[in-house]
Amino acid sequence: MSRDRTPTVTALDGTPVPWGEAESRWSAVAYDLLVQLAGHYQAIVEDHTLAKELQLRTNLQTSSPTKNWLPRVLRHVTSRATEAGAPPLATLVVGRHDGQVGEVYDDVCRATGLEPLPTPEEREDRAAQARLECYRWAGAVARHRGTPALSPKLQKQREREQREKLVTHQVRTGSVCPTCGLTMALTGVCDFCS
Repeated sequence: MSRDRTPTVTALDGTPVPWGEAESRWSAVAYDLLVQLAGHYQAIVEDHTLAKELQLRTNLQTSSPTKNWLPRVLRHVTSRATEAGAPPLATLVVGRHDGQVGEVYDDVCRATGLEPLPTPEEREDRAAQARLECYRWAGAVARHRGTPALSPKLQKQREREQREKLVTHQVRTGSVCPTCGLTMALTGVCDFCS
């Protein structure tokens, strides 16, 4: 006898809830939460935190992993924001592990009439600009103030990568001989002085 492992949505009392209804309720709550979040300059929320909050506030629980249903909810939020003339609020949601908006942002771009960008770096930079638009729209920062900001996790990752590139470049070129000032071989022995 096989057991059905299809993810379900249930109310707190155990009553099954259709996926469409659950997505609709989660989307409405997500929109409201993200509007509130936009009112706080440089505020972001991690995807798993938002998913837990949506389930808590709607009293609808699912056995499905967040990555399988939250992107659909964020597409609904983006559609509603676009219809309301609001900026792409879904850019306030970043991944728990990497602090990036990730490929979900490609759907945001399409919904707002933009082409998705070819590299993750470009996507995250555009998302940072869109987040700034959210903060300005919600009045968290004056219209011509503020700067686009990556999530703290992504910012740290980029800074670490820049340091690694710098160290790698320095190692490849060798250090400078303290005696003659010429660049030494990677062995650390100056060919001119030795």
